[in-house]
Amino acid sequence: MSTTTRRTWQFWATPAVALIIGVAYFWASWAGGHPGTGVFMLSVMVVAAVGSVLFALMPGYAVQRVLIDEPPHEVFQAGLRTLLAERLTEKAG
Repeated sequence: MSTTTRRTWQFWATPAVALIIGVAYFWASWAGGHPGTGVFMLSVMVVAAVGSVLFALMPGYAVQRVLIDEPPHEVFQAGLRTLLAERLTEKAG
């Protein structure tokens, strides 16, 4: 298997599995007498599949920023420091 074919297969594996699981949820709920729940679960899995494709298509820099450069706790701390600095300057002025 060539590198390009392998990457293509890996790219589409996650959304395909998400959709297959969503359809299985749908049919199981439908057979159990709860079609509304099945539609909801299928729609959640469709959103997960589309989200995984969109996330994979993001430019490398954006993915790096989200996953590596700025973990959520550091972003929160930076925002907290900024808020505290603003409040201190308001009271001083």
